[in-house]
Amino acid sequence: MGIDKDTPITREQIVDALESSGYPFEVALYQQFAAAGMDPTLGQRFRVRDPERGGDGLVSREIDLVARVRETTAVVDHVMSAGITPLVEAKKLQEPLRLVGILIPPPERNQLVAWRAKFHGCPSFGILPKDGSHAPLFLNSPGIGDSLAPFLDAPFCAHWAVVRRKDKGPNYPPFASGDTGDENVRIHDGLQTLVAATTWLEREASEHLQSVGVAVSPVPALDSFMPTLAVHTPTLHLYDPVTRTLSDVHWFTVSKTFEVDGEIIHRLIDVVTHAGIAALIDRCKQAGKALLELMVANHRELHELAIEVRKSNVPRYKIQLGR
Repeated sequence: MGIDKDTPITREQIVDALESSGYPFEVALYQQFAAAGMDPTLGQRFRVRDPERGGDGLVSREIDLVARVRETTAVVDHVMSAGITPLVEAKKLQEPLRLVGILIPPPERNQLVAWRAKFHGCPSFGILPKDGSHAPLFLNSPGIGDSLAPFLDAPFCAHWAVVRRKDKGPNYPPFASGDTGDENVRIHDGLQTLVAATTWLEREASEHLQSVGVAVSPVPALDSFMPTLAVHTPTLHLYDPVTRTLSDVHWFTVSKTFEVDGEIIHRLIDVVTHAGIAALIDRCKQAGKALLELMVANHRELHELAIEVRKSNVPRYKIQLGR
């Protein structure tokens, strides 16, 4: 005989239900980023365009957590600002499910830098239609893109798969799938939202900073978003199809494409476990410091480029400075 739906829920059942949800994991992530001084925000909501709705189908979407590394300094007669910002989608993987990255040989290091080098701000690179002309400053080595070196050594995956048991019982062998099942749908939808929000924010921030007066914000100002999937699971796995071997890791990068606002967007997404968050924080702080150092080393060219970009843009925002 089943339990009646009107049966009172006990305090123990409330706690058990919450413990099995994703909320404790999100709070634990928040505490870890806060302890590292990264000014985290839980439940950051954005307006993005949903391609399935067509036209101007703007919808509201939420990113589980946004954290920030911010470095500033004064150079000659202007202020420079550098940032690394992980945007985190948190997913709890129920036992006994396992998330596996399908390993492939990584591209050349300069290709990884080119894929990673998306800097929004003033001047931007890899964000707006005209900023590709700045490529030598950002992609040549030594150059601004070298600041992302802490993120280049991750195992490189083309796909992921969730390994689960069939519903028929424990005697049936597990199977792997990257596109079926509730967990895969949740992960894919979460990453779609993550990449859409990242793309929208990068464009909006760049257009804004390139349209305001020099007195309103630092020149130059650069920030790099790091779309990240944090998974509550004991370990991630890597499968090498060539050697047919399986290894345990706490971080890998997956290369994926998504449709955002009618365009196909390619992003590298960092996938980490809870145990891998400390190393992610270290990478963000290393990259933030390196970004500022490289901006200082190239401050004349960056400053001239930032001023040129601002002069060529028609202001979209009227910002009044207080006396």
